[in-house]
Amino acid sequence: MATVTIGGNTFEAGASILHPKNYHASNFTKMLGLGVEKGSERAMSLGIWDGGRFLFKTVDSASKSAVVQYLVSVVNSVRMLLRYGVSLLKMNTFVECGV
Repeated sequence: MATVTIGGNTFEAGASILHPKNYHASNFTKMLGLGVEKGSERAMSLGIWDGGRFLFKTVDSASKSAVVQYLVSVVNSVRMLLRYGVSLLKMNTFVECGV
């Protein structure tokens, strides 16, 4: 779990953020006696990098307005649906069911 800086941009290089629904990561965290750290308050975005360019990048906003955050979330959801189709919905089903 780490980040790397390339060309002045910092990228995640592994699982620097663990989702609480990830059964194995949660158990390893407990087994190793590691604590849980809250995320930062700054705006966060998601990007998929192929080593030369971003294949996909979400829109982000530093606004604290719930309406703006909701609209950004909707825009990102629509963009992801257009880019990846229903495969993300199928993945969510697996995560929810613990498959």
